[in-house]
Amino acid sequence: MTIVCGKGNNGGDGFVIGRLLKRKKAKVHVLLLVSPQDLAGDAKTMYQRFLRSAGPSAVTRPTGSDTMRRRLESSELIVDAILGTGLSTPVTGLYFDVIEAINTAGRPTIAVDLPSGLQADTGAVMGTAVRANLTVTLGLPKLGLYCGAGIEHAGAVRLVNIGIPSSFVDAVGSRVMLISGTFARAALPARHLTAHKGTYGHLGLVAGSVGKTGAAAMAATAALRVGTGLVTVAVPSSVNDILEAKLLEAMTWPMPETKARTFARSGLDRLLTFAGTRDAIALGPGLTTHPETVDLVQEFIKRVDQPCVLDADALNALAGKARC
Repeated sequence: MTIVCGKGNNGGDGFVIGRLLKRKKAKVHVLLLVSPQDLAGDAKTMYQRFLRSAGPSAVTRPTGSDTMRRRLESSELIVDAILGTGLSTPVTGLYFDVIEAINTAGRPTIAVDLPSGLQADTGAVMGTAVRANLTVTLGLPKLGLYCGAGIEHAGAVRLVNIGIPSSFVDAVGSRVMLISGTFARAALPARHLTAHKGTYGHLGLVAGSVGKTGAAAMAATAALRVGTGLVTVAVPSSVNDILEAKLLEAMTWPMPETKARTFARSGLDRLLTFAGTRDAIALGPGLTTHPETVDLVQEFIKRVDQPCVLDADALNALAGKARC
């Protein structure tokens, strides 16, 4: 196993990983990208502890690109402990070369906290970035792991609790929330044994047009999958039969349409009647931005009383509107 360490706290984490794995009798080698004299603070302390545990021969400096590549390619596992969350400028020089060598080595790679070269807040690649199979992120999720290029570079993400007090986290007051499978499952209400389809609400979905019935079908299926009791899809009349063939459980509500087979402005009253007998409305998938359809959406939103979720072309219909 090769642990590639930079000079900062991320490198210090790499030394700790090496020392703990050494206790487990793992064959560990550290590739240190800076002179030991350049280490400071916790990184220097952890380096010295690793040396006492593994011996000086367990640490080498890159002496040439060929030697470095052979070292990485011969490793059963690579641990990326080069750069951490503080990166703000593009990666250059030796660090660039090492990251490129890691990516071409073809070995399983684990990144510490986040892949080196990735901007922690945006997921942007700063010149180059490690493509990890697994990222073990410490304390709290890093936004850059879940957006931009970070999604592809992080691989699987595992969050590790390192003892940060919840009071400290609450004091930061972040408005960003990570929606995980665990979070989603906890947010869904318990299903009662005596419940039936009428127990869990009736959703009205306003979606679809010619060529875009798939958007309506997927939205309806998704609503049912998360536990909605009943789903009825309002759809332009000429594509109603197509949608009925796609959906087994959801119902349909044919609507007046334009010559382009999109929702027509003349259907406003019928759409309001449709909404009035539903518990909530989802509006937007596959509507198009046909002028009549846009006008219908804007007027409908002004007058509907039910809670609404707007998506896709419903949002496009509101683009540039201060209020409707």
